[in-house]
Order: sequence, then structure tokens, then C-alpha cells
Amino acid sequence: MTVRGDHLRRAADLAVLFLLVVVPAFQLVPVYGGYAPLRAMAAGALLVALVLLAADAFRVPSPVAVPAAALVLVLLGPVAAGVGVGDGGAWVSASTVSRLLRGCVTGWRDMLTVATPIGGTGDLLVPPLLIGAIAMTAAGLLASGRRHSLALLPVALAFLGVALLGQRAGADTAVAVLAGVSLVVGLGWLSVRRASRVKVIGPASARWRRPAMAGVLLICGGLVAASVGGSGGGAVGHRQDRLALRTGLAVPVDPRSLPSPLTGFRAAVADDFTTIAFRVTGVRPGDRLRLASLDAYDGQIFSATADEGPFARVGAQVDRRSAQDAGTVPAGAARSLQVQFAGNTGPYTPVLGELDSVTFGGARAGELTDGFRYSATASTGLLPDGWRSGDSVSESVTVPALPTPAQLAVAPLAPEPMSATPPIPDALRVAAAKYAGGRTAPGAQLTAIAESLAAEGYFSDGRTGQLRSPSGHGLDRLLGMVSGAAMIGDQEQYAALMAVLARSLGIPARVAVGYQVAAGASGTVPITGRDMTAWVEAPFQGWGWVAFDPTPQRSRTTVDKTPQAQAGRHVADNRPPPAIAGADSATVQSGGSQQPKNVSPPSPVAAPAAAAPVRWWVWSLLALGATALLTAVPIALILGLKTLRRKRRRAAPSPSARARAAWRELLDVAVDAGFRPGKGQTRSEIATEMAGTLAVDSGSMARVADAAEFSPLVLEEKQAGEQWESASERIAELLHGLGRRSRLRARLSVASFRQGLR
Repeated sequence: MTVRGDHLRRAADLAVLFLLVVVPAFQLVPVYGGYAPLRAMAAGALLVALVLLAADAFRVPSPVAVPAAALVLVLLGPVAAGVGVGDGGAWVSASTVSRLLRGCVTGWRDMLTVATPIGGTGDLLVPPLLIGAIAMTAAGLLASGRRHSLALLPVALAFLGVALLGQRAGADTAVAVLAGVSLVVGLGWLSVRRASRVKVIGPASARWRRPAMAGVLLICGGLVAASVGGSGGGAVGHRQDRLALRTGLAVPVDPRSLPSPLTGFRAAVADDFTTIAFRVTGVRPGDRLRLASLDAYDGQIFSATADEGPFARVGAQVDRRSAQDAGTVPAGAARSLQVQFAGNTGPYTPVLGELDSVTFGGARAGELTDGFRYSATASTGLLPDGWRSGDSVSESVTVPALPTPAQLAVAPLAPEPMSATPPIPDALRVAAAKYAGGRTAPGAQLTAIAESLAAEGYFSDGRTGQLRSPSGHGLDRLLGMVSGAAMIGDQEQYAALMAVLARSLGIPARVAVGYQVAAGASGTVPITGRDMTAWVEAPFQGWGWVAFDPTPQRSRTTVDKTPQAQAGRHVADNRPPPAIAGADSATVQSGGSQQPKNVSPPSPVAAPAAAAPVRWWVWSLLALGATALLTAVPIALILGLKTLRRKRRRAAPSPSARARAAWRELLDVAVDAGFRPGKGQTRSEIATEMAGTLAVDSGSMARVADAAEFSPLVLEEKQAGEQWESASERIAELLHGLGRRSRLRARLSVASFRQGLR
């Protein structure tokens, strides 16, 4: 076989292995809701295959090819797989590289916890990219030897890994078909490779008889497996789910990976008045059904986190001991209700008060039991895969007792840490002082702020015929509310505004979003977007999280333009009070505590200065440096090991051992240059073959080595030295007869380490 033929056969092997590695990615299409994982897995496998093909063409050893493949994957993998989409279109940037490296750790967790379909953005595509690259690397290296069957082992492991990362139900037929295709291709490839190496006696058609028969049998087996997978469950009246990590493991849920329910507040309220989200039985007029507690604010949006407590799978009873120990769960009235979902497909669960126990109904009762997660401290329930029409929940809850204004005025704050908050502008801190009206008790301050906002503000959710009210609750929107001609907004804006004002006073307030049962409701109540609302909660010892509603009446939609009504909106003499003792000042106060001389209108919030982009040549130098480092390390390792081996041989304890070691040194250099002696050959036979192949006369060295091993006479020190001198001369002749590239490949080859030659 010519060198060109070897390269073509190597390319064909890598092409088959590439197909076998990519085929399992079809199992992830339902999980991602598209073909993004197929592209990511194909990108990782293709980049590695190209590097291995180039390494084979230039005879680069594996210790150099593997780091080179890793570097190419880091530089080109994110863009090729779509991980770097939205990062400015650069082929390599800090964002794409950091996202890939971060995804190596967090991508697996996010892939298993984000509700399906999980989409194809961010580090969610890193797991299939890595699976394709690792499987292709292992299969390609194993296929370079003579045992091609071992190359199918990493392919099978990749298939198993992708199957575990897929969905548990509804994929039996797809898995059977994909497994059948992989078996046909894999065993057919092995048969062809075996036929190319083994001489078959008989007509040429006999060479292909075995692979053809194997292919026919495997196709038939695949069709039978597909039919069993598609109809086997129906024969017994139910479908057997296969093992999958997504539902087989209790993976912690991070609500930060889910969209904040406050992002769709305006759309749900303004445009979803008639669509029924769910029907609930057992509620009373005025009851609040919480969807989520939002404790983190980044200056743009309030979102839910697991900082207050983890979202854990619950059994028949909810363990609320941690919340009780913190003094945030008071005694209350026991209630029960039933929720029947109709159109709600989100992950959050409507909960009345504090959940004590929960049971699920409907066709997916078992799946809902396995997937439901609850945080007792946040009073928030999650179903990562989302609720569907027909799902039902029965809840046993405790509705906390409400304190009177007098009780709240003397109640101390519970020891709850305040979540991270950006620096609060001084204009909002001044507004908080104004609305608190000089009160110092936290309960009295919150009551005064809620009453002031409800009395001074106007209601509008942006619908036709109402006052103009932009959506969102970023700091710029909140500043406009306290400094404009009139305060206008809906529950989203007023709840966010009050929470920020409370935090400026050192009170760890959070925003709660959910539904409020309308007046006059009874029996089974349909809940729509009209009932969606938001409010503010703060923790008090002995009372738990107490709710405050700062939203004006819905009927208050006409702005009073009289001077008396507007006079109170331009107060400049109020000073922000000191933060409450024990509060985290780093999250309450802004960078400077100087009160502005004129708070109407306030100066706009200064955006943080954007970091200067790193120029392309810096990334090029870093890439070149990383390439040089990754290449130099294995080269130095190979050369160092060969030097140590040579020194160890020259320092053998006896002249006879040193004479034999000189012959082994020459033979190892010849093997690294491409010479392959036959098994069982004597030293003289090897020397004769070496003279014909490499034009190196080593017959005398072979005779001396034989004498050193088999002769009863003891070699003298002078003879051992002459043997090493001859070895050095022959090695110089051998390398001199090679071309420059062949000489370099011989020095870097590791073939002599793999050969167990004497």
C-alpha cells in the first residue's frame, strides 16, 4: 500500500468514526427543541478528526496531536458549535473562550435542570461539543493501530452517555433505530477493514460476502428492535420508561437558569385577560397565590435565586424546620386547595401561604412527583419541565396570621441576609426618607412607604385608554417614577420601587409575584392574567414574611394636575436616614452618601464604564503562545525521556550489559525512523534487513551483542566502549540518510517506547 493509499484509508476510517460519533446526537434533539446539539457534537468531532488527519499526514506523534486538538477545540469549537453566538461574531474572544471553559463545569448541570426544551444558547451546547470531541479523539487514536474493534468502544460509551442525558419517555423507537444504524455501520466497517488485511481464497465476491451478510442481519435486527420499541409498551397498556439522568437523579434546581416571572408581567396582565391559566378550588376572595419570591436585583430586573434556601425534592410532607429555626414561619390557619392547570405552561407553582404537603394528579402524576422542587424559605415551588394542561395539584398549606399595624410597629426584623443589590441612587434614598416620614421602626417605615405610594401614585398597565406607562422596573424606570410630573405604573413597578426603597433603608425586602383572587369569587375559581399581581414582603420575627401592597387602586387612572397635588413631589430637605443596625451597608448605600442639593430632576444613573475590548493581535499572540506551550511540552517530554533512556543504558552495571544496550539504542532509533523488524528475528537477521532497508551496516554490532549475551567469555570495558562508538556512528549515518522532515519525525516518534524489542 502506498503512502497516498494509507492516507486515504485513514481518512475513510475517520469519516466512518465521525458518522458513528454524530449519530447518537439525534437523541438530544427533543431535549434542546432543535438540531443545535447535533451541530455542536458534529463540530467537536469534525475539528478533532481534521487535526488527527493532519497529524497523520505529517506523522506527528499522538502526544503532540492531542494537545493540538484541544487547542483547536477551544479556539474554534464555540463558534463552530454556536456557543459563541451573540459575542460580536469574532472567531475567538474572551466571551467565547470563557463560556466554553465555564460550560465544561456548569453546562452539565444546566443541561439537566433547565426545563425542556432547553434551547441552544450559551453553555448548554458545551456538553454535546465535548462528548463529540472526546469520543472522536479516543476512537481516532485507537483506530490508528491494528485493533480497529477497540475504536468502537468510545463510540459505544458516547452513545450511552447521550442516552442518559436525553429524555426518559417517548424515545424508545428513536434509540432502537439509532442503535441499529450504528451497529450496521460499525460492524460493516470492521468487516471491510478485516477483508482489506486478510487474503481471501476464492472469487472476489467472497471478500464482501461476510460484511454484506452482517449488514443484512443487523438491518433486520434494527427493524425488529424499532417495532418492539414502538409498540411494546402499548401491548401491556403502558409505556416503560428508560433510564435517564434528567429524571433519574435529584439534581438541584437553580431558578436563575429560568426566566424571571416578572419579565412577562405586563404581557400577561395586558394581553391575557381571557385565557385561563388554571382553576383553583378552596380559595377565598383576596387570597394571594404566590408564584415566586424574587430576592435578587441587578438594577434591571428582580429574579429568583436559591440563596434563601435550596429547591429540593419534597416527599409527602414538606420539611420547614430550617425556616422555623430562622423565626420566619409563624403559626397560622390550615387550609387546603386544589389547582387544575388549563393553559399555564411555566415552571412556577401557585402556592397559598406555606406549603405543608402536596400530592399530584392527572396522567403525569408520577412524573410530577419526581420533578417537583420546593424552597421552604422562599415559599416557592418549581417544576423545571413546566406544567401542562391536565396536570393537577392538591396542597395542604398554612396561611400565616397577619399582624396589626400596632404589632408590626414594634416587631423587630428577622435575621435574613439582604440579597445583592446594585448601588442605589441618592434620589431613591431621599425618596425613601420622604415616604418613611421620619419613622424609625422597620414595620412603621414599610407601612408608611406603601401607603404613600398608593396615595400619591396612579395606576396604568399600558392598555389602550390608560396613561402612558412604560414596562420594566430598572433603576432608570424607578427614578422616573419618583422624579417625574406624576408617578404612574402597575403592580410590577410599584412593588419593585418599594422593595428598592426599603433596601435603601437597610430592610431586606423582596418582591413576590403571583395571583390575587378577585372579590366575590367562590367555588372553583378560574384564574387569568387579569388576576396577576405583585407585592413586597419583609421578614419580621414572630410573623415571617409580611406582605405590603403599594399599588394604587385600579380606578386611580386620572392625574390630578392641581398645584396642591403636585407640590409634595419636589421635596429637597429630606435626608436619607442611617441604615438599620446590622444591615449590610455595602448593598444598601451608594458609592457616595452625599445628599444632592436638588433632587428634581435627578441626574441620570451613570452607566459603568465598559471595559476596553482586547485587540485582535493580543488574542493572536495569546493563541500563538498557547500553541507553542502545548506543542513544546510534549516535545520536551519525548526528547527528555529518550535522553534519560540513553544515559541509563550507557550506565549499565557491566560491560556486557552496556554492549547489549548499545545495540538496543541503535534498534530503537531505527524503529523511530520507520523500520519494523519481524517478530522472532535474531540480531543478525535484523542487521541484514536493516542494511537493505536503511543502508546501515550493523552486522558487527549484532555479533558483539550476541557474544555479550550468549558467550561464556566476559567482555572487556574497551569492547563495550567500542560498541557504543559504533552505535553513535551508525545512528548518525541513519539520520543523515533521512530527509529533514523524516529526521524530525524520527526524533519525536514514540514508536520505540511501544515496541517491546530486545
